[in-house]
Amino acid sequence: MQAIVVTPTRELALQVKDEIESLRGSKRVYVLAVYGGQPIAPQIDRLRRGVQIVVGTPGRVIDHLERRTLSLEKSDTSFLMRLTGCSIWALSTTSREF
Repeated sequence: MQAIVVTPTRELALQVKDEIESLRGSKRVYVLAVYGGQPIAPQIDRLRRGVQIVVGTPGRVIDHLERRTLSLEKSDTSFLMRLTGCSIWALSTTSREF
């Protein structure tokens, strides 16, 4: 995984995913939207098969991080937006673990 985009709603997560896919052109870039309200097992399966970009809601992203089905270790820099307090975290995974 090379990037994580965190959005406040599942609708926005799906819109961002669709927009990223429309911009990739002929390049093979795999994008996955992760959000609650749907079974997590298919998301886990897709993450294990590999994606370059994950777009998701805060709760589901945190859920995947806690389950260790999503890792920040291989991404250069990940930006997480925390809705409470509207703070933005920039996590450099080259020197820290989540």
